[in-house]
Amino acid sequence: VCFPWLIIAYPTRDGLPSESVRCLAAGPRGELWACTAGGLVRFAQGKFTSYGIPQGLSTANIRAACVAADGKVWSGGDSRELNVWDGARFTRYPLSSLSSNADVRALACTRDGTVWVGTRAGLIRLRNGSERHFTTEDGIPDDWIVSLEEGSGGALWIGTRNGFSRLLNGEIES
Repeated sequence: VCFPWLIIAYPTRDGLPSESVRCLAAGPRGELWACTAGGLVRFAQGKFTSYGIPQGLSTANIRAACVAADGKVWSGGDSRELNVWDGARFTRYPLSSLSSNADVRALACTRDGTVWVGTRAGLIRLRNGSERHFTTEDGIPDDWIVSLEEGSGGALWIGTRNGFSRLLNGEIES
């Protein structure tokens, strides 16, 4: 039996700002984005490009990223601001419903154009310029969100420290 896989490890000497990779997101033009403790990294055409605070990120400690239907790359980490890459530069998107000590732990960009933000202080829905904050009072089992994933039929699966939920048609089932 022959396995044609080729495994390549990329340490910091190859251009990564940190060997601590927290997430990966496939970009709109075939690139790969990596969330690291030292910033956001774009891997395209065999080359790493690192982005940090000097390039416009709100924090160097990036924990989550997703690619929206319009091709924009959203990322976040140890800050209450998101970073939005439009293909040329980053802009910051402040999360007004979060307290100053909250930060981003998970992101999901869904097919309908919604950006979901999992934080240590609940779940945030960004849609059409408006922000909606969900907490345990809305039915999620814990305000510390660890993972988000879009499921079939428009469902959003929400992983927390204390269980998981499905948000479908405005209803939360935990």
